Amino acid sequence: MKILDRCKLEDCFDGSAVYQYEFADPWNITRIKALARLGKLDYYADFPRPLFRVASARGLFVKGLAGTKLCRVIFPRTDREETVQHFEQAMSLLD
Repeated sequence: MKILDRCKLEDCFDGSAVYQYEFADPWNITRIKALARLGKLDYYADFPRPLFRVASARGLFVKGLAGTKLCRVIFPRTDREETVQHFEQAMSLLD
């Protein structure tokens, strides 16, 4: 998935960094299921707006809605740059 934009959001977490990512294409079930390679995937298809979340062992959290081009990503305090690179590389492989 091609990343179009990444903007930092205000957060109240201690030392974490919260970003909103915008992608060229919307999240579909195939892309959402592929996120499982990042960590534990929760997908709530029965919600009025299907929600997905991923929590990785690295402390990365991803949350978004199917059908949208956005997701919110929380990066950990430690090894942040490495985790950002890992996430962005994983996104580029989803297509």
